Amino acid sequence: MLKGYPTINALKDPEIKSALIEDILVNNGHRLELAYQELLTLLSERLQDQGKSMSMYGLPEPAQLRTELERYQIYHDVESEMREYTELVSTIPNNEQQQEIFDMVARHIQEETRVFLFVDGKGGTGCSLCFTNNYCSFTLTILILIGKTTLAKKLMAYTRGHGKIALGSASTALAATLYKDFETTHSLFKFPVVEEQDKDPNLPTECLLSRHPQRLELLRATTLFVFDEFPSLDREVFEGIYKEMKQFQNKVVVCLGDFRQLPPVIEGGDRAATVNASIKSSPLWNFFRIMRLNLNMRLLGLNTRQDQLSDDDAQDLENQKNFAQILDHIGNGTHPQSVDDEFDGTGAQIIPMSFVKCFQTEEEGINFIYPNGHNPVYMHNRAILAATNKMVDEWNTKIQDMNPAPLLSLYSVDKLCEVDDPHNTLRSMLSEEVLNNFNHSGNPPHKLNLKINDICIVLRNLNKKAGLTNNTRVIIIHISRFVIKVRTLNQSSSIHLIPRIHFKFRLPFGQSYQLSRKQFPLRLAYCISINKSQGQELSKVLCDFRVSPFTHGHTYVSATRVRHHNDLAYIVDPNSFPFEPDVPYINNVVYPELLL
Repeated sequence: MLKGYPTINALKDPEIKSALIEDILVNNGHRLELAYQELLTLLSERLQDQGKSMSMYGLPEPAQLRTELERYQIYHDVESEMREYTELVSTIPNNEQQQEIFDMVARHIQEETRVFLFVDGKGGTGCSLCFTNNYCSFTLTILILIGKTTLAKKLMAYTRGHGKIALGSASTALAATLYKDFETTHSLFKFPVVEEQDKDPNLPTECLLSRHPQRLELLRATTLFVFDEFPSLDREVFEGIYKEMKQFQNKVVVCLGDFRQLPPVIEGGDRAATVNASIKSSPLWNFFRIMRLNLNMRLLGLNTRQDQLSDDDAQDLENQKNFAQILDHIGNGTHPQSVDDEFDGTGAQIIPMSFVKCFQTEEEGINFIYPNGHNPVYMHNRAILAATNKMVDEWNTKIQDMNPAPLLSLYSVDKLCEVDDPHNTLRSMLSEEVLNNFNHSGNPPHKLNLKINDICIVLRNLNKKAGLTNNTRVIIIHISRFVIKVRTLNQSSSIHLIPRIHFKFRLPFGQSYQLSRKQFPLRLAYCISINKSQGQELSKVLCDFRVSPFTHGHTYVSATRVRHHNDLAYIVDPNSFPFEPDVPYINNVVYPELLL
């Protein structure tokens, strides 16, 4: 049903309905009406997991539906949560900084006293995985101990293991998939998703929890709230939550992130608008206590086993240390060799990029990022990053041409809606053929060209529980008229059937002109925008900086998608070598007022 199947018709068919409740009948003593109500309850709960309701699909509500609070208590029993916490502690111990944070939060959880905590953790301060350096003559395995994500998981398991409620959210659906039961912040607190051009600048953003009393009951019973990717959350959203949650009285609020990464995205906004949208510009920021995870686990790991390294290996590791320090300089805007352009108010500077490969032609760049041609085995965890959508589209077309599979063109169904046109003058002019020519960022085109084995990203949250969310990378397995079969390219790889869904976007004729497009929610992802790359860890990245990064965090985010400097390269303009013939200078935009 969530993917477009006609479930309502299935429930009306006696034979199909009987088959759906057959297993339930066996378990409940063949009580037909009770089995039917249990089926409706299962459907309703599945829909609620995706932020939907039975009424949205014309289905009857079950007679006795468990509340969200009751469902939470069933799914998170104390014993299993305490086992999870014990396992996390025993397998991934805290370092000194993380233990200090944990102890402070645990104390507030037990005492049920209010605290606002921001945990600042930059890239390289640790995450729960092992990094293998394959550039040495032997394999050097560096244990990356623990970072923000695992710390948050421990805090949530600890809270639930003590019979209290913990809820988590992230600014993006992709970041939410790092946890087993996170939602997006908009979804958890029932904020409407409104296009930027539809917002009333004179009205604050408000959540709609008053329309969802069960969710409000769950939220008000919660002890611990965790917000991931907090710096990219618009301040108006958090201010709305703060108001609705009665100033978080007796609640523990833990927020995670890195202010050197991308701030809230304001369409067409300048530096002042971007800074104003940041939580740092909110009066609520004064309530936060800042805790830092600044032990750089990359550098700690690189100091191990140095006595066993050859001269070449030692030089490689020294370069990696330098690269880690350069990343710090990029994020902080403190590179000692930078040339600032602060006089123009953009926050831009140009900085040298040492120890990183640089090319001046697309062919050189392709040989670096995709040396084996179109080979999905090697391509699935690599990407080209670009600053503009125009460059993204050009690269995707170029790389798709390398795919030997036949090209299939999939066409959308477009129609005009919400037109303030009483005499149908414009409606008659804007025929379907004309509408087909309109495109909008974040939506698929009318003519979607795909091939088997193409790498794509998903453009909407289709199944958050299964990890099929906005910006998830997938590979095309099969293409048919009504569905496309894909496999996700994350750690928990899974196969899904994706149908066409409806998209809506405004036309450039005023707010009353809106186009409705039914198309597959997919876009090629051999190249992605820098914004969409945040939250993704890739094995190899090629940054096309012939069009320079233009906002805070662009350069830092693009450079921190990989762990080794040999896995990062740039395509630059020939004029990017103003001082040294072998060292390019690239654009870096940093707004100091957004940093801690």
